[in-house]
Amino acid sequence: MVRYYCDRCGNEVENLDALMEFSIDVTERPNRSLWHWRAEVCQECYEALKEEIANRLAPPPTTEENKKKGVRKVTP
Repeated sequence: MVRYYCDRCGNEVENLDALMEFSIDVTERPNRSLWHWRAEVCQECYEALKEEIANRLAPPPTTEENKKKGVRKVTP
């Protein structure tokens, strides 16, 4: 019998369908190097990773000082 484990927490899961593939592709600039990370994780780890990444990528909370400064515009 084949056993399946979560790549993040190491817990055994019932079958391969209980694992979710979690992958990230990143292109760095200006050198345009590419790196890739992939793991098969259980549902609990998937939810935790998704929440952690969403929190890190979300913009910081706005403050009164930031509202007064306005949005910085990118010049071409």
